[in-house]
Amino acid sequence: MGQSDVSDRFARPGEDKFAGLDWGSSEVLGLPRLAGVRAVAECSLENLIPCGDHTLIVGHIAAAGVEDAAALAYCGRNYGQVVHGEDNLQLPGSA
Repeated sequence: MGQSDVSDRFARPGEDKFAGLDWGSSEVLGLPRLAGVRAVAECSLENLIPCGDHTLIVGHIAAAGVEDAAALAYCGRNYGQVVHGEDNLQLPGSA
């Protein structure tokens, strides 16, 4: 399962998000952490702010890290790849 598949799974309501995925517990707060992610921010909940049909979640960062893995980007309803070492984004159909 690729990163875009995992992203799509977490965007859909009503299923066990972690079923069949490689994950473990985070080091500081013991929260679920997916394996193979590019970056992680381990947060405790500070506030929930209603914003129309969404809720803004404000967290206090207890730990953070960056791994040497490919980064996934999402823009204009398309997935792309952040090109390391360059200031650009490659999306399907772009030159």
